[in-house]
Amino acid sequence: METLDNVWEALKGLDWGTDIGPLAAFDQLIADSHGNVEATAELENKLLAMLGSATAAGRDFICRRLVSVGSARSVSTLAAMLTQAETSQLARMVLEQLRIEEATTALRTAAESATGAVKIGLLGSLAKLKDAGSVAMLAAATKDADGAISHAAIWCLGQIGGADAVAALAGVTATEDATKMAVADAMLLCADRFLAEGNNAAARDLYKKHTGEAQPKHVRLAANKGVLSTVRR
Repeated sequence: METLDNVWEALKGLDWGTDIGPLAAFDQLIADSHGNVEATAELENKLLAMLGSATAAGRDFICRRLVSVGSARSVSTLAAMLTQAETSQLARMVLEQLRIEEATTALRTAAESATGAVKIGLLGSLAKLKDAGSVAMLAAATKDADGAISHAAIWCLGQIGGADAVAALAGVTATEDATKMAVADAMLLCADRFLAEGNNAAARDLYKKHTGEAQPKHVRLAANKGVLSTVRR
């Protein structure tokens, strides 16, 4: 297909600030392939084949289009990008939006071995997906020597919610005020989630545990408001 060949040629040398006019045809190709499994697979396979040798701008272009045409076939290629600082965010963006178990598993696996900012980003992706399967790993991450990672894990547990997340948060040994506050905030997020799901009893119990004078003022206020919300329902 001549149009497709022209797109690939333009993509090879793509750089920031380059005229992307020649690449506009690709978006039309995506639209034209809608509902055509074979055509979509062809586009996906070609994008994946070019990803490894693409420029930084090219990777950005490719990943944004993989959001539209990607499938389980893309997961292994994207998974290899997850632990590299320069490519992790792009790969996470695609895998988050694929919304398939293979993608979530790849994010979880990468998070287990990652470090620093890359790990924090991966944990955030799992929280965004509300991945209950990550709770045990997040519980372990709350004990990480890197305070930024441990606090990120606490926040992520609050975002995921559920009884297992509450249990994991209850198991956090908090000696510093910042950590205590992070745990309290995450617990309130869990209570909010219970309330949204209609589990008023669990929400009320969790809110009440954070209404005492030992809690920071903002936590007490939020918890008391939460208790009232469970009564009104």
